[in-house]
Amino acid sequence: MASDYISTNTATDKPSIMSRALVPSSPIGPSKVRNAALGAIVGMLLMCGILTVRFLMDDKIKNADDIMRYTGLINLASIPVVDEKGEKRK
Repeated sequence: MASDYISTNTATDKPSIMSRALVPSSPIGPSKVRNAALGAIVGMLLMCGILTVRFLMDDKIKNADDIMRYTGLINLASIPVVDEKGEKRK
């Protein structure tokens, strides 16, 4: 046995077993539910941060009020957008 082999090769007393190992009844490894929940929360926070930064950094001119806000100039005219059916869009 292994205990005899150890005692003869290392010139020590024969090792003894103090207690037997217990087999766990449930897995001890990572919790799939907890890791999925943490991943979802971190993903949502990351997307909220990205969307906030994109909103704050957006300086495109989208309407006549933006022209006044960014340039200080008055809008003299606007061109309506017409779709394929000939209807005006806002």
